[in-house]
Amino acid sequence: VSQSRYKNEFGVTHQMDITYVVETKTSKPELVRQEKITTTLTGVGYRIEVTSSDANWGQVDVANLDNRKDILIQNTGTKDVFLYDYVLSSNTPSHFRVITPLSVSRQNPLKLQPNESYVLSLNYNPNGVIGVEHKGQIKFSFAYDHPKLGVLNGEVKGTKLISYLSGDGYRDWE
Repeated sequence: VSQSRYKNEFGVTHQMDITYVVETKTSKPELVRQEKITTTLTGVGYRIEVTSSDANWGQVDVANLDNRKDILIQNTGTKDVFLYDYVLSSNTPSHFRVITPLSVSRQNPLKLQPNESYVLSLNYNPNGVIGVEHKGQIKFSFAYDHPKLGVLNGEVKGTKLISYLSGDGYRDWE
């Protein structure tokens, strides 16, 4: 019996057993090679997963200019992720704004370790517009591999990378 083991890039150990069995089919013994491949989970693979919350202000009095909500960005996976960009877009751009803009780039990403989160605060101001639902979104861009300074690889996809925003202005006439 011979054995070989190796770990793949996910930390999972694979084992290959090769057994030589002597079989007698005729009067002359024959050496027959049988292979058995076993996967042994002695390491743990990783999961890339990021979530971001939505923000719905509902109806907001147009006289109230300070209407803050927080977006929670959380690494719910098992490997570090790196936020390197986000884009706020809206059908009415002047109504939503990031209170404290986050300065990130491929050269200067924000690292989120597993179970770590970051709060991005936003303000909604209907700017005197009544009876119109304002909608927006923030699209986040993440990578999961940061081998050296200024280099990011492994684009994070397939998780909740967009936060949806909505609000509606009204006037309290009393």
